[in-house]
Amino acid sequence: MDWFEEDNVCKDVCGASCPARDQSMCDEVTADNHMLNLMNRWGYDPLLPSQVAKFAPVERITHITVGLIILGTGLLGTVAHGSLISLHLRLHQYLLDPTGILLLNFLLANLFMCIFQFPFSASSSFAARWLWGDFGCQMYAMAGFTIGIGVIFSLGLMIIDRFVSIRSKGQVLTRKNVGIMILVCWHVILLFTVPPLMDVFGRYGLEPSGTMCTIDFWHGNFRNYNTYVIYLVVFGFGLPVSVMFYMFIKSTQMIQEKEHNKKWKILQLEHHTALTKACGILFITQMLCWTPYAILVLWTVVFPPSSLNLYYTLIPPLVCKASPALNAAIVWWNIPRIQAGYRYLQSGSPESLPIELGSMSCQKDQQDQAQPGQDQQQEEKNELTPAVG
Repeated sequence: MDWFEEDNVCKDVCGASCPARDQSMCDEVTADNHMLNLMNRWGYDPLLPSQVAKFAPVERITHITVGLIILGTGLLGTVAHGSLISLHLRLHQYLLDPTGILLLNFLLANLFMCIFQFPFSASSSFAARWLWGDFGCQMYAMAGFTIGIGVIFSLGLMIIDRFVSIRSKGQVLTRKNVGIMILVCWHVILLFTVPPLMDVFGRYGLEPSGTMCTIDFWHGNFRNYNTYVIYLVVFGFGLPVSVMFYMFIKSTQMIQEKEHNKKWKILQLEHHTALTKACGILFITQMLCWTPYAILVLWTVVFPPSSLNLYYTLIPPLVCKASPALNAAIVWWNIPRIQAGYRYLQSGSPESLPIELGSMSCQKDQQDQAQPGQDQQQEEKNELTPAVG
């Protein structure tokens, strides 16, 4: 029914034909107040102007500085990871063993982080406002969260590979195992990043600076933000990181024990030691780059959004966006096999294959050792078999 006020009396348009009349619909309630009451009743009160934290505008020079940092690290990360991926693809017959496939997955995640983040956030920072609309904001935030978690989980797969390769006696993960691991990994990540996109469990939105988008951490408990962030930090960060740390520590201990490293030749042992070291440095780097963001999103679970310092909220996304460039440098400087592959391509001599590009699995060596014995047995059997005809 439609209500109107006449001479301070609340009446309905349909008159006596209406079965029920709620005088509170318009008795001393203005349209604005009625809308506020509805927003409170429907759970939108954290978005009311009176509830939203107020921040002073970011200075223009700060926006430009942020834009330059994002642009520089984004370009550097794109070129570096593009080069490493190209190297793996050109030398796929040597580098893309199961361990190499996991490393390639990690490199691709970092490359996608650069491609789907820095062009949009850098251009918006230069413009001092978000340029890509609400849909662009949602896609940008989801891509950032999906690929960001993907970088950490992809490193986790590499650490699992280290743990299995070192602990097992000659048995390594197969290409099929690795493919299943990667597929499951990226599907699990969607359990954390799709609900905010659907606006059912957390939500994506502009950051207080107005030039980047992420999980909406500054509008209180809207869309059960507190529960979502605890779920995200515990199962998408804390638990995986704890498992990765345990497996890495065990790997470093086992690789120093003769019982586990005797199956490798010296060059193979050096390769696996270098890979384990690289995983450790990458792990520390991810903790340094992503922990500030975990603290930021947890902050408003404990403290009110008004306690945030606007300029401090710019630091975590900048550190995260620098991680791809750092990861590329770590991979390059700590895995001799990749350096050998680069020198091999630069030499232009297909005949002079570096020994670092040989098989780094002890399975092949075991097969080679078993083959002479099998050949000898076959020869003895042939000698004992009488000639026919």
